[in-house]
Amino acid sequence: MFKVGDSAVYPAHGLAVIKRIEEKDVGGKKKEILRSPSCR
Repeated sequence: MFKVGDSAVYPAHGLAVIKRIEEKDVGGKKKEILRSPSCR
């Protein structure tokens, strides 16, 4: 759906550019996590 370099709008936080995409195990299921510079 999203790829590195795409923009995403977060209603509570504003505009972010996706810098990397990580895959994490959440509750036994793999989930795609979008990371931007403001994410820690």
